Amino acid sequence: MFSSALNRQKTRGVAVVFFAVTLIFVLVFWGWKNLLENKNKDDFSGKIGSNNKFLESYYQNAEDYKKSFSTAAEMKKIEILGGVTSHHFLARDLIAHFFAGIDPQKVERVILVGPDHFHRFSASDDHLAEVSKMSWKTPFGEVRADEKIIDEIVKSSIDIKEDSRLFYEEHSIYTLVPFLRYYLPKAKIVPLIVRNDNRLFELGDLGKKVYEISGEGSIVIVSSDFSHEAEIQEAKISDQNSISKLNNLNIKTIGSIKNDCSNCIAFLSGFLRNNQKEFFLLENKTSADFGSKEKTVTSYVSGYYLPIK
Repeated sequence: MFSSALNRQKTRGVAVVFFAVTLIFVLVFWGWKNLLENKNKDDFSGKIGSNNKFLESYYQNAEDYKKSFSTAAEMKKIEILGGVTSHHFLARDLIAHFFAGIDPQKVERVILVGPDHFHRFSASDDHLAEVSKMSWKTPFGEVRADEKIIDEIVKSSIDIKEDSRLFYEEHSIYTLVPFLRYYLPKAKIVPLIVRNDNRLFELGDLGKKVYEISGEGSIVIVSSDFSHEAEIQEAKISDQNSISKLNNLNIKTIGSIKNDCSNCIAFLSGFLRNNQKEFFLLENKTSADFGSKEKTVTSYVSGYYLPIK
């Protein structure tokens, strides 16, 4: 009898252990399944710099900028309508030269346009761009979003959606914001991430619409690198073709520019459409010029659109 009770107790113990192991297995499996199902969704909580108050650059150490700022100390300030520069932090001297040359006096807001590097726009999304009204934290102070202009842009077009989540990890935007704050301290920001598929004419029309809303005091800066994984000579030839297209800025030939974001250039073209302008090439360099030892290079075209008076 005692043996029978003992056997029953052992059986219950085994059952309890089996149930516990099964429960743990189910919970672990459910957790991993949930993670895998959600890893490609637009949940950026916990990403670099994510908090409820600010967006911010991955590069928050002020010391990383000081040498680059010193190389740009002699840049002459000029009035611009818009421009193109790199977002590769390796080329921060080039970025500093670009921003240091902009006369800040008439710049009330910067419309900063970059590509969707991580392809977060899904095929079902029909809008062309996303914008954020969040402020930015930089090593040199805060950059405020131009909420009034952003509200007007979003209300006027179903092609722009307000959503901050992409901006937590999109380096085409966050790399440039500290430079903007340092050299254009009074300017507000209208950051735009545009989709990657071929929508040149639509982005051109969107650029024109944003110009009509934002008006005087606004400049557009396109954040884009150019040739990628190219031999140096190959990059030079490709960049010369791209620079000739930037000189003409014809919506019909923008698609042949080899860069991160033809759609960004199309937006710039629309924004500048009604202005008499000329392209001034500031610098055309490659990652090798900034110490990269890679066998292939990334190239950078940096320049301004100047008003013809």
